[in-house]
Amino acid sequence: MSSIRHLRAADRRRTPWKNGGGTTSEVLLFPEGATADDFDWRISLADVECPGMFSIFPGVDRITAVMEGRLALAIKGEAQSLELIEGGQAMTYPGDFPTFGVPLDGPVRDLNLMLRRGRWIGSIEYLPTALGNVPVSAEQCVILAPVGAQVDYDGEGCDLGAGDAIWLVPATDDFVSLSASTPLYIIQMCREGPEPLERSA
Repeated sequence: MSSIRHLRAADRRRTPWKNGGGTTSEVLLFPEGATADDFDWRISLADVECPGMFSIFPGVDRITAVMEGRLALAIKGEAQSLELIEGGQAMTYPGDFPTFGVPLDGPVRDLNLMLRRGRWIGSIEYLPTALGNVPVSAEQCVILAPVGAQVDYDGEGCDLGAGDAIWLVPATDDFVSLSASTPLYIIQMCREGPEPLERSA
């Protein structure tokens, strides 16, 4: 039987970037007890206030979705900047590639999933509203509510405040019943295998 763990926004610590261009709040590190140097996967929120370089994470793939605002990313090997917009498609790129971010039209809040290459893959899906059963097809799943929501899972109900998340453990071959008139992000992770999740959300 799956279980729910409530990850409250109020419990997160906001860490300033070394370059002074923003802050990061860690939502979840896996496995428990891991650090920013040895995690298998990591979910975090970043507030990008000024143009600047992103931190380098060797051996890690990143997936980024914009929750608020517009963000231009210049990634090594790309001929031009790539723009992410609020509620738009998430982007997957190597964490060990130099990446320069530019917030457009004001500060940006983005959602980041980092995955240890060769061990885990994953996806971020944006749901403008959610009613009914949503399939969960991964070993690990986190649902994040930018502005709050009511989520029911396995007969358990959970009231999420703005920025709160729930961690479903385990989550393979299951459904989550969602009832929310506000946006949700579904973040799924599975170990790399013969039938992995698609690499882009």
